[in-house]
Parts: sequence; structure tokens; C-alpha cells
Amino acid sequence: LFKSEPETYGIDHLRKDKTTWWEGVRNYQARNFMTQDMNVGDMVLFYHSNAEPPGIAGLATVSAIAAPDKTALDKKSEYYDPKATREKPIWMCVQIKFLEKFEHFVPLEEIKQTESLSEMLVLKKGQRLSVQPVEKKHYDTLVALAKNKFLTGVHMAEVIVYTKIPCPYCDRAKNLLKNKGVLFEEKLLGRGGFVEELTTRSQFCEHTLCGKV
Repeated sequence: LFKSEPETYGIDHLRKDKTTWWEGVRNYQARNFMTQDMNVGDMVLFYHSNAEPPGIAGLATVSAIAAPDKTALDKKSEYYDPKATREKPIWMCVQIKFLEKFEHFVPLEEIKQTESLSEMLVLKKGQRLSVQPVEKKHYDTLVALAKNKFLTGVHMAEVIVYTKIPCPYCDRAKNLLKNKGVLFEEKLLGRGGFVEELTTRSQFCEHTLCGKV
């Protein structure tokens, strides 16, 4: 999760620029997240901070691994650090690439009200890091919230897809759900006591058959 004030550099700026180096980070822990934990292709939640309301505005992806932050060496930059040198730049940054601006902005208040997101760092008191790691389960939930307006304030049915290997119909069903941002549980037939008589093209919502591929 990357935080930025929308008036300074928001999701619309990134959409126009297509890519940008995430310069200006001057916190060692946030820097270390970029240098030690990020790889090309990693997904980024773009968060608007100090906004009304704050929240998740869209998606980006890491397009280049960490490199020296040039602004640390630029005496005209507000991010200039006199201790940084070309040999020991101190500060590093990754490049990110625009992917998508959410039609449904996910405000901070909605994140707070979603029980499954309660452990996110962005909700922790005193947590002000501009770069924060996000667990995959939290990322998946946020993308689902953003891509399914009907989820807001409404109970989302539990979706279970019964599959077996190999099963091209099952793969098609799972890809459809993923593309729609719908969270689902996959259960393999013949394992853990599930009966083979269930059709592998079946999808269940709240334990009721709701569709077939």
C-alpha cells in the first residue's frame, strides 16, 4: 500500500504519467519495504491520504526494483539529504506503473467497518508509514470491495466452487469469479469427505445451488 496526498500526486497523476519513481520516502522502515520486499510485478494499492475522505483510489504495479532516489542528491529538492552520496545514496525507491483507477473509491471508513480488514496496518493507531505491506487476503478483499459496489454495507453471500482436477469448466468458473473480484472458496471433490455425485460445474452461494458453468 502506497500513500500519497491526491493534490500532490494522486492516482490521476499516475494515470497521466503511466509510471513514476516513488521518490521522497525518508523513513528507514518504509525504504526497507521497497528495497527488501518488493519485486517487479507486485501489486500496489494506491491510497489517497490527507483527503476527504482518505482511502484506496486504484491499483498500480511495481515496474522496476529499488534504485537510488535521485532527489536525495538534488540540493533544490525538498527531499535533499546532505548525508546521501552517489557512493552511499542511503535512500532508495521503486518505480510503479498505473493499472487502474477504481470506479468505486474505497474510503477509510469502509475499510474500518469491514471486519476481515481489522488487522491491516493502515488501521493501526499511530501507523503513519507511507509504504506498508498488505497481506494477500486483505488485498483480495479490498479489490472485491472496489469492484462490487453492492458489497458496501451489504452482506456478501459466501461463494463455494466445487472442483476436481483436471476440469476446464472449473477453471473457467474460477477465472470468471476472479475477474469480477468475487471472493470464493474452492473445494476439491473426493477429498475431505465431499461426495463425487456433486457436479463439478456447480457453484453454491450460502449453501444453495446458484449456478452452473
